[in-house]
Amino acid sequence: MSYKNLAFFDLDGVVANLALWVSETVNVLLRGQDYRGLSDSKTIRKCLRDLRKLGVTSTTPSDFSWSSLHIPESASDEEKKALKKRFRPYRSIVYKIAGQKGFFKELPVMNRWLLDVALSKHPHLCFLTSPIGNHHFSEDGSLVLDEKGQRCAEEKRWWVKNVLGLDNEVIVVPREMKAEIVGQGWLIDDHPKTWREFNAAGKKCYLFPDQTQDVLIRECGYTEAEAYAVLANSHPSSQESTDISQFAR
Repeated sequence: MSYKNLAFFDLDGVVANLALWVSETVNVLLRGQDYRGLSDSKTIRKCLRDLRKLGVTSTTPSDFSWSSLHIPESASDEEKKALKKRFRPYRSIVYKIAGQKGFFKELPVMNRWLLDVALSKHPHLCFLTSPIGNHHFSEDGSLVLDEKGQRCAEEKRWWVKNVLGLDNEVIVVPREMKAEIVGQGWLIDDHPKTWREFNAAGKKCYLFPDQTQDVLIRECGYTEAEAYAVLANSHPSSQESTDISQFAR
């Protein structure tokens, strides 16, 4: 399965600031406040205990980025084991928070300038994103998302239409299917594993944010000087702050 469209944007971590929203939520919980009943979750309470054991009293968006939680292939077995143990509470709390109803409708926008640049050159670009939840394949090979995954997909489509104000297609598939969807096109994605798998398959994937300049030059027609100037003058929204304390109790 592949699409005729050649330009694909990941959502979470590229234009939807999942890490910022998760970080702000975790900080509310670390302060002993509640956020929409999450403090009643056994999983959340265990994650908070594990984070405190690591000496964590507050978090930043970078703590929940895929680049921060990525385990290098070059790491030894002992190093991988240690990293998995350290990353476990971060990963678990991300999936628990992101699995809450309405989560994806609330995410702040990030890097709208980059999306607008890409849209000016590729107005029919698709958003290619992965769901929270489980999935299986039917007898005819069709992808079937569980209830949580279906809700996630609906919320992400709602977010693109109502928050970004766009009617561009939103394709929601497991991360492992992204290369098949992109085909001969290109994708910008923040997951190092996706980038590595694309390269191994001979597919084109730009790792965000490291290869943003390459996207501007190779896919949007910018000269090197123009791309450098745009990046120098941009204000990455990963540095923005969002106050969710109004929802805490």
